[in-house]
Amino acid sequence: MKETLYSRRSNLVVGFHGCDQSIKEQVFEHLARLAAVADLSEENRIAYDKALDRYRVNQIVEEDERRKNEEMRRKAAEEGMKEGLKEGIREGIKEGMEKGMEKGEQKKQIEIARKMREDGISIDTIIKYTGLQSSDIENL
Repeated sequence: MKETLYSRRSNLVVGFHGCDQSIKEQVFEHLARLAAVADLSEENRIAYDKALDRYRVNQIVEEDERRKNEEMRRKAAEEGMKEGLKEGIREGIKEGMEKGMEKGEQKKQIEIARKMREDGISIDTIIKYTGLQSSDIENL
């Protein structure tokens, strides 16, 4: 007796007893497509094979494009992070220098106030020329 796709499918039903339903459905859908292709004429079979090849090539091209786009997005994000980090460092250095200069100037004013105080200059005059608070000057 010649074995047909139908008889093979019947044997598979027994073999798949207890398997997950979604797996069974996928297998039987695939078998149905195979059965349809098996009955094609040679001309239609060639056309089907060409269409299937085009489909597979398109799938490969689409996947390749997706990967390229993903890689481009990743590189752009990485480049953006690097640029942001550089900008942050520049801003941090600038801000640090400004604060350092302010601190240095304040120390200089305190040193001047200390010398003025040692020379007996009044606190009001020291405040006028240094811009320091009276409490800062009194603690010298």
